Amino acid sequence: MTAVTADTLAQAGAVKTSDIAALVPGLVFTNTLGGGVPYIRGIGQTLGVPGAESPVGLYIDGVYLLTPASGLFEFNNIDRVEVLRGPQGTLFGRNTTGGLINIITRDPGDSFQLDADVGVGNYKSFSAHLFAATPVGGGLSTSVSAFGFRRKDGFGRNVTLNIDLFRETSWGIQNKWRWLSEDGATDVVLNLLHSYSKSQVGMTYGVPPGSIGGDGSRYLGQYVFASSVHEPAVNRQNLASLKISHDFGSFQVMNIAAYHTLYQKYRFAQLGYDNNALAATNPFAAQYPNLIAKDNTFTEEFQIQAPAGAKFQWIVGAYYMHDDIPMFHTESKPNNVLRINIDTRQKTDSYAGFVQGTYPILENTRLTAGLRYTSETKRIAGQAALANGTIISTPANPGPGQAPLAPETTWSKLTYRASLDHDFSDDVMGYASYNRGFKGGVYNLANYGNPPAEPEIVDAYEVGLKTYLFDRRARFNISAFYYDYKDIQLRTSITTNTGTFFATYNAATARMKGIDVDFEVRPLDGLNLTGGFEILDAEYRSFPRGLYAFPNPLTPASLPANCNPPAAYNPAPGGNTTLTCNLSGNRMIRAPKLTFNLGMSYKARLADGGALLFTANDAYNSGFFWDPENRLRQNSYHNISAAITYTTPDGKWDLQLWGRNLADEWIWSTATGGTSDTYSPGLPRTFGVRVGLHL
Repeated sequence: MTAVTADTLAQAGAVKTSDIAALVPGLVFTNTLGGGVPYIRGIGQTLGVPGAESPVGLYIDGVYLLTPASGLFEFNNIDRVEVLRGPQGTLFGRNTTGGLINIITRDPGDSFQLDADVGVGNYKSFSAHLFAATPVGGGLSTSVSAFGFRRKDGFGRNVTLNIDLFRETSWGIQNKWRWLSEDGATDVVLNLLHSYSKSQVGMTYGVPPGSIGGDGSRYLGQYVFASSVHEPAVNRQNLASLKISHDFGSFQVMNIAAYHTLYQKYRFAQLGYDNNALAATNPFAAQYPNLIAKDNTFTEEFQIQAPAGAKFQWIVGAYYMHDDIPMFHTESKPNNVLRINIDTRQKTDSYAGFVQGTYPILENTRLTAGLRYTSETKRIAGQAALANGTIISTPANPGPGQAPLAPETTWSKLTYRASLDHDFSDDVMGYASYNRGFKGGVYNLANYGNPPAEPEIVDAYEVGLKTYLFDRRARFNISAFYYDYKDIQLRTSITTNTGTFFATYNAATARMKGIDVDFEVRPLDGLNLTGGFEILDAEYRSFPRGLYAFPNPLTPASLPANCNPPAAYNPAPGGNTTLTCNLSGNRMIRAPKLTFNLGMSYKARLADGGALLFTANDAYNSGFFWDPENRLRQNSYHNISAAITYTTPDGKWDLQLWGRNLADEWIWSTATGGTSDTYSPGLPRTFGVRVGLHL
């Protein structure tokens, strides 16, 4: 596990959930359709649409957030962020195959606290944060956290509409109430959260360099686009959770119930250009998807565990999740009489029981074993209809030549964990572990002709050392891992009789192996060095029927040897032809060979009693492929951030100058092939000033 503290986040200039990728080697965090898409050690989800869960679980204060868009916010009340690599499920929460990101916010206590700041930056950006906590009396305390951000000027340009692109507005508020009994045995926390975001980042698509759109469109510039559509993605979420813990002495119990809602709305040019000429002969060619979804999730978790300090540490738990997501999805242009309206509803019920125990089999050696049984049912209903109301597709009748879709599917699985830890000394611990992870199957809510993808299975093996050196002025951890990954769920773009859709399918098997290292050194008082790296070898071991978006022109002479001939060749340049190919041996998507981060902070005391804090962080990514055919690639980059902070002698005020992506690297938010190659950029260099108050 990697734990990133609030101080580390602040010093590295991390302001959003996705920024933690700069501090955790091997974590790739991209933005697709307004939602965060995390990958750990090559495992993640490309869907990025409502109802599609990520193999990397995202939690806030112990509550699982099903939809990826839920995690992109920037409260200043974060206590720490925990990143766990590998399959999870025998200890708490929802089962995952890739790992999890747990955001833990500050609880109110028995003293008054106030942290507030305001700031401005380039592109006419403005930000404000507030955290205030106070005791109420009788063991009751409360806190309020709030943030607001606005980027008034965009860093891109739409030459069709002659407007700025990539503006952003977001805000949120969180209210916590905590009651702690006089003897400290009972702890009750009520957590209420609301956040809102409206952003074009990850929403505006263009043709990348070297590609040609279906209408002949070409690359216009890093942040220059031509489209008659520019609407931002809108995400609005609410969370209410109640956590009750009690220590009975001989055992502890915990129950956390939560209800989460997420409203999503977005519309974009799916193909990255307007292609009006194509629309004259093919009403499904001009794709302007308009999606509205409201995800409603209820979760309940109950745990009984051994008291702290007991020789035998054990935990027994049960987990339940109910998710209900109605989605309305429109394809093609609004004024097209053959417009497709897709009205779908998916319901999920997941039940799980888990148990884990750790026992010292020798004086300095501990054995851990855990089991989890999960049973999960998904139900789908809906219809696809033309604008005039004519129904053209349902799950029972998806279309000509397509098999009926099962309206309900249940997947069940037993997963497990075993590990052995040994203390070689007070400062050196070694371990070896095996984990089996399970991620349930998934329906494609936009295409009834697409059968549900089957569950994913991961068998993960890991050995490592955790050490403290030089009188604990240095920490050094190293691990080696090997994953056997089966039935990987991937997304592609296909064309059917009702239009062009994202399709979900199982991409056979893969294997990943690599080395993780992280360290921290305090060579001098006031100087702190942190860093780490991951070397990752990740490839598809068996991928006999992968989909390859081959750039036109496509002729018999240019057909790749590993691909089957298409139904028809396309000798004209522009757009792509989808082929079925053997992609075995290709590198896995979003799996860079090398990632590392190197951070520095130095605090200098001044003569007036104040202090200057210098911080810098370099996060390197060697680059990765966006598609299984290994064609569209994110180039290597250094994401460098730095800040200088002055703090007054009384510690109440500080002034910070900050900069992010200082090398102005071209880091994409997302890219995809399909009918045409498209990409959407991330943020360029940003900088600004912030003033803070702390009481």
